[in-house]
Amino acid sequence: MATRLLGWHVMQRRRLVLDVALMSTYAGADSKISRWFQSPSRVTLFNRATGGLFMAAGGALIASNR
Repeated sequence: MATRLLGWHVMQRRRLVLDVALMSTYAGADSKISRWFQSPSRVTLFNRATGGLFMAAGGALIASNR
């Protein structure tokens, strides 16, 4: 029982460290990327690119069920 509890604590601490590292990375990237999105043409380009990716993912899901 004690080893399971210890393992659970280790796993949760790793998760916390990873979560803090990822959130810090997202916050740091946001400060740089927000300047890139100030141009309306770049926002349009981003929307088209991400929309195309979502459509491709949807098409892959449809094709995989057949």
